[in-house]
Amino acid sequence: MAFKLFLSFVFGALSGTYFSVFLLHHHKIQRVNDLSAAEKKTIPEKRELFFSTGVAVTIIPKRIHSPTLGLAKIRTVASQLPKNWYVLSYIRENSAIDIHLLERLAVVKRLPIALEALSSQREILLAHDFWLQLPSPRVLWFEFGTTIACSSWPYTLNDFEAYDWIGAKWKWARPDSPHLFGGNGAFSLRNRNAMLAALKDWKPPTRGNEDTILVRTLFEDDKNRISTTLGRKPKLAPGNVSESFAVEEVFDSFRTIPPFGVYHLMRTMPAKNRTALIRACPEARLLFEPVHDPRCALRCPHNLTLIESPLRVWNQRCSSHQKFRTSPPLNNFSPSQQQEKEQGRECQLTRNPPPSMHVGG
Repeated sequence: MAFKLFLSFVFGALSGTYFSVFLLHHHKIQRVNDLSAAEKKTIPEKRELFFSTGVAVTIIPKRIHSPTLGLAKIRTVASQLPKNWYVLSYIRENSAIDIHLLERLAVVKRLPIALEALSSQREILLAHDFWLQLPSPRVLWFEFGTTIACSSWPYTLNDFEAYDWIGAKWKWARPDSPHLFGGNGAFSLRNRNAMLAALKDWKPPTRGNEDTILVRTLFEDDKNRISTTLGRKPKLAPGNVSESFAVEEVFDSFRTIPPFGVYHLMRTMPAKNRTALIRACPEARLLFEPVHDPRCALRCPHNLTLIESPLRVWNQRCSSHQKFRTSPPLNNFSPSQQQEKEQGRECQLTRNPPPSMHVGG
């Protein structure tokens, strides 16, 4: 009798397990069927991961101001990658991102424990181990939340594979500076092997931006340390090539051909240059978030037409001027605010963005 009860228990447990597996498998199939055709194209099959020619990499931080808008920006990159490229998103522990939505756009991985222990994105990008574990020699690094890709870019990433580093041209680079080459790292195409050669047995400085440090290191190649490992001299893109690839603060007002990537500092460009960029790359509107910083009481911009109005320097907006920390009554502007109001009302004293600024999610 006891033996029969035991067999009944085992049979019931196995039946429940098989039924659970069936339900999970059915749910997984249903999730894939629910994806749009465009979303399915962004998700590589497992077999394609071993044959990819490049990977677009980003790190999702723990704190995210607007997860839905961040996913929309990732979508602009994922939809423009060449064949056999895919997005690889690393998420930090306790990140606020919706992983199920992110998986529709990218291969999602946790940061390795050794890298998770690093406090900042700067430290991660300057870590040899980070580049060592990337699956492809061609890496498009794009900073989460601050960068987008333009859909009407006339080139492909394969056209720039000769360079070890290419990013947006730096406006501030002096004529005798190594930073005339390479460019801003927030949206940059890099050679993983060049990164490994630069970071091998080398302790980076404790201060300075990650991209300016690496560009200078690659350019100077002290004692041929990098070229010996790489087997050749590192190749950084010149300024005119960088301009065609990405934009930070340099975009001619008469230019009609968009770059591939745009960094959010484009908001500080003169109005006519910024307007020309937005006309060439409408996706750049995503960089004008209704709420930029929780320290600001002002919301900017309130409507899309204000993008063509002058923008204040960001540091002045949120750090230097006490008047920007609290919202005065609508009919009680200071003289400087009244002047801004007459020039186009760059900032609106409202909490509600227009419907056109909402990004689906």
